[in-house]
Amino acid sequence: MSDRRTFGTAVRAARRDLGLSQADLARRTGILRPLVSRLEVDRHTPSLETCVRVAAALDRELVFEVAGAEVRVGPTKAVEQADGGPA
Repeated sequence: MSDRRTFGTAVRAARRDLGLSQADLARRTGILRPLVSRLEVDRHTPSLETCVRVAAALDRELVFEVAGAEVRVGPTKAVEQADGGPA
């Protein structure tokens, strides 16, 4: 069994650490609150764009693996990209 948390459990923990409700996170990301709920219980597989927006809204770094290489997207860069501004 893996000791890695799922994206959903990480989102829920970060949201709670910041004292945010699901509605607060939905407003910060521009996604619907029911989608936030489904993300947190791993009943929805988010797009990369959604992952970046959620990480930015939670001021967290997004880390994922592509072809064996680790890719990191920092919070500041993620916020700019999610808002459509310069990277």
